[in-house]
Amino acid sequence: MRTLTVLFTLLALRYLAVLLGELRTVRFLRDRRVHGVDRKEPAVYVVIPVLREQHTIEGAVAHFTSLPYPALELVVVTTAREGDGVGTTAEVARQLASQYHFAWLHYPEKEGAKADQINFAVDWIAARVGNRMEQTFVAIYDADSRPHESTLKYFAQSLRLQPNIRAFQQSALFVFRGESGGGWFNRFLLRGSAVRATRFVLAFEIPRLLNKLAFYNRSSLLRRLVGMWTYAHCVGHGLFVRLDLVHTVRFPPRAILEDMFYGFILNDLREPVVPLPVLDVAEVPTSISQLFYQMARWFWGPGLTVSYYWYVRERYTQKNSPKLIRVLPAVAGVMYAMSWLGTSAVFVGTLIALLIATAAVWDVSTNILLPWVTLSSVILFVVACTATVAVAAVQYDRLLCTMTMRMDSHRLGRRLLDILACLAVMFFHSFPAAYALWDAWRGSSSVAHRKTERGA
Repeated sequence: MRTLTVLFTLLALRYLAVLLGELRTVRFLRDRRVHGVDRKEPAVYVVIPVLREQHTIEGAVAHFTSLPYPALELVVVTTAREGDGVGTTAEVARQLASQYHFAWLHYPEKEGAKADQINFAVDWIAARVGNRMEQTFVAIYDADSRPHESTLKYFAQSLRLQPNIRAFQQSALFVFRGESGGGWFNRFLLRGSAVRATRFVLAFEIPRLLNKLAFYNRSSLLRRLVGMWTYAHCVGHGLFVRLDLVHTVRFPPRAILEDMFYGFILNDLREPVVPLPVLDVAEVPTSISQLFYQMARWFWGPGLTVSYYWYVRERYTQKNSPKLIRVLPAVAGVMYAMSWLGTSAVFVGTLIALLIATAAVWDVSTNILLPWVTLSSVILFVVACTATVAVAAVQYDRLLCTMTMRMDSHRLGRRLLDILACLAVMFFHSFPAAYALWDAWRGSSSVAHRKTERGA
């Protein structure tokens, strides 16, 4: 009983910290003012690397070419990995090039990954701008990204306030667009997965970036200690990098999860990444199987942290941080992966602990105080965990209404369903991670290298 008490007290404290992270992000997103842009703003090349996106690429091109920014250029990068012929994304991009103003590049190597397509585009942009690299940014997005129309205004404003920063990150609000398809249970879980993914952004992704900035900015001792431990990863959609940085510090070739890998490199080089106070809109898959394989692939983001460490150690020996600053984010990444693997066990263990503690409370032959303390610690954990999900569900609904210009927020029933759905998804959260490890153990690694969005 004492072990259970200590364990669930620690878990409750952890989730209270998660809740504080969410509230910090909510305050960060609300405390924003945006001003106009002028012709003096830096050039921004939006790079969209695509693979089997023939059904979504036109929507992306139409959206990005309509964004109000005076120095915006769109670059779509198809790949030989998809193959040739009628109906490929390259063929669709060729047709769209006569209707919209954008550059179409085709990466010629069949073994290349997304990182290689990005590097290919960076080389093309660098050759085009010449000695204006420090006045040019590369913004990376996916074909399903639909950033807010004010995104580039917020970026320009953030850059004016911090002109020496070379990397900015726009996080995403995840949405499920298949509301009319599949059965109700399918829609229930997929909507819950969108809330869970948004919860991760609110509770972890943005707070980690803010924690790392506190370390760089030499804030209070506590914030600096937290920031020193933090692994603030990048995301492959919504990442703005100044051209001179991304041309020198390139994305790792053939990388599986190139964004988390790149974030680790920037951590090691002590390159600050500033979050933007406006969100992108990204999709979750439209089937449970697609979601499962996507989560299994995403697990390798933190799951390969040790390999990131060795990559950086071998290639950036003259530039990197002191060893401790390099090792701590690597340890943090391993801990993130272990936490992912242990989530489902924690949820199952909570149910078992509730039964044990409740039975002990009713057993008059035992110490009456300890069972009550144990039960209280378990209940505190349940309340703290549910509170983090409730905050995410409320903010998800509000942000979704704001981003889509809908007026039907404050729907109590919808939010309660979102809370239940998110908890259900979190209950099974470790299954894709375990499958990813099993897939690698049997020598397949098919999950790590396959594209999973929209079943492609």
